[in-house]
Amino acid sequence: MGISPIGALLAWKIQTLLSIVFALCVAIIVEFGGMGRLWEAHDGSRLQNRTAEEYELLAARSCNGLAVQTVDKVRLLYLGLVDLVFGSSRAEWEMRSKRPAGSPESMSLPVRFLDDMHRAISRHSHTTASLLREISFRVAAMTVGWAVMAFFFAIGLTDGLVRREIRRWSGGRESSWVYNTSTRLLGPISLVYTVTLIAWPWTLDIAWTISIFALINGLALSIASSRFKKYL
Repeated sequence: MGISPIGALLAWKIQTLLSIVFALCVAIIVEFGGMGRLWEAHDGSRLQNRTAEEYELLAARSCNGLAVQTVDKVRLLYLGLVDLVFGSSRAEWEMRSKRPAGSPESMSLPVRFLDDMHRAISRHSHTTASLLREISFRVAAMTVGWAVMAFFFAIGLTDGLVRREIRRWSGGRESSWVYNTSTRLLGPISLVYTVTLIAWPWTLDIAWTISIFALINGLALSIASSRFKKYL
């Protein structure tokens, strides 16, 4: 039995959410590794500067500022989610950092080990929350980019169905291999789009990145729909 359209839509939504979570994990690992080995700045300021540059690039590409306003609104929603998840740990870390540390002589070895581990976990949680707040701009831009991709999807689907009708009435050949291959490419292209836009460690021209991936997705959908079976 085939998958229903509702099931396929839910599966696509779940796959999209999982790809976002995966991309965020990759971005955090890259930033932590870069702060330890590659970047000159170790306090997250490099990421702040990169976000500011990307914001200026996106504002320069936008004709009427509507895209930037939409990205800002989506970013506020994402920041609220980050504060909801990491707010308690951030407050606990601030209280913990203000508390004077006990001297090694006044603490047993297990207690000292647990205290150091707790401080390390709290510090990394605080740094992770700061990184996620900066990455939120790219996540918001990626989310808005799906609306741009929907336009390319519509064009690609329409073009493909028109070419399918021409192939149907002109006696063109069937090609299940081309159809299956182009259909399977849609998922990996979306995954690469998500990971590239969120986890790429250097400055991106977000408008051009979204446009390129939207064009590739629309082309793949056009090929897939044009090679769909002529007779159902």
